[in-house]
Amino acid sequence: MIHANNKENLTSEYRITLVKESRQEVTNGVTYLERDYRRGDGKPVRAFLVVVSPDVVANIAVSAAPQGKTKTVPEHFRECQEQGRNVIAAINSGYFHLAAKTLTSYGMQIINGKVIKEPNGGAERYGDNWFGRTIEGTYVIGNTSDYKTCYEGRLLFAAGGGDILMRNGKNVISEDTEIHPRSGVAITKAGGVIFGCIDGRSEESWGVSLTDHLNIYLDLGLPVTDMLNLDGGGSSQLVLKIGSEKPRIMNTPALDPDGLRPVADVLILESTN
Repeated sequence: MIHANNKENLTSEYRITLVKESRQEVTNGVTYLERDYRRGDGKPVRAFLVVVSPDVVANIAVSAAPQGKTKTVPEHFRECQEQGRNVIAAINSGYFHLAAKTLTSYGMQIINGKVIKEPNGGAERYGDNWFGRTIEGTYVIGNTSDYKTCYEGRLLFAAGGGDILMRNGKNVISEDTEIHPRSGVAITKAGGVIFGCIDGRSEESWGVSLTDHLNIYLDLGLPVTDMLNLDGGGSSQLVLKIGSEKPRIMNTPALDPDGLRPVADVLILESTN
C-alpha cells in the first residue's frame, strides 16, 4: 500500500495501490522501472521511473532551447547525441510560456556554469523553485532564497520546476486536488536521483495528484529527502536509451492537437565513462 498522506486532502477513491512492477538495468547503477497502480475507484495509473544510484559514473545536466524556442524531448536528446555526448535518458523539466506563445522559461536555467536565467522569487508562476548540480557534483533542490544565500556562483547546471513536494524529508505539499500527468525529480539521502513521468488523461493511465506523485517515489523504499514537481500535462516525456537500442519515448504522453509538445528545457542523464 502507498504511504499514508501527511495531508488528508483527497478522498479514498484517489488513493493508489501498486499492482505490478517491471525493472531493467540501463547501465551500471541506473535502473528503469515501470510501475502499474490502481486507484481506489479502479482507474489505472502508470509510472515510468529512472533510479540513479549515488555512485554511478554519470551526471545529470540541462539542455535548453534558446529563449523563445522549444524542442521535443526526443529532439533535445538527439541534439545532445550529435554533440558527441553519451546520453542515457532525458526528461522534460521547467514550465514555460506556452499559452502566451513567447515560449520563454518561467524558471532558472544554468548550463555549464553560465546563468541564462535566474529564479525570479515567484514573480511569475513556477519561477521560484529549481533542481541543480553544484560544481562539486552534489544534486540540490531549492528556491530563490536558497540560490541567493547558498548557491549563487556554485551551480554547474540548473533548471526550474514547479512545487517542491518534499524538503529535508518533510512533505510540504499544500492543497492538492487536481489530477494530471506528472513529471518529477527527487534526491535521496545518499545523493542519488530519481526522475520520471506519470501518465494521465487516458483510459490506460488516469494521472495523479501531487500527493500521490510524491507517494509513488516514496513507495520505492529509497530514502527520498527532497522532491520537485516538474512541468506536467502534455509536456511529460521520458526518453531512454537501453544498451544498443535506439532511444525511444518510454511513456505515452498526452498529445497536443499538433502532436508531441516541444518544451523549453530538459534534464539529461549522460554517462561519463
